Amino acid sequence: MKGRISHEPFLPPNRQPGLPLTPDRLLRCIGASGRLRGFDYAAYMIERVANGQSSVYLITKRLYPETAKYFGVKPNAIEHGLRNLVFHCWNHGDREALWKIAGRRLENAPTNADFIDMLAAYIKNMN
Repeated sequence: MKGRISHEPFLPPNRQPGLPLTPDRLLRCIGASGRLRGFDYAAYMIERVANGQSSVYLITKRLYPETAKYFGVKPNAIEHGLRNLVFHCWNHGDREALWKIAGRRLENAPTNADFIDMLAAYIKNMN
């Protein structure tokens, strides 16, 4: 089955019907650890994008600064934390789950914007 992914949707384990899928639960399902600094940043950004409160189109101009202000850090700390989280998920996480969320097999690690966009779209479609 190399090179092919299942077309069944990815569902987090033990998902209870009627309960919304949260960004932190989805992040943990693809291998992200709450110990990583970028975890809370990513969960916040995914929630904002999924709810239509922000957009990944202006990730460096708006989303990073908004998130930085919320967490009381600088925008470059947000970018670095998110990049570290994506790296961790890609190299140590459940890559097949990430492929199912993306809807295709990814050849390379997603960019920060693609990562946030994929997970936000997935949550929006599942809830």
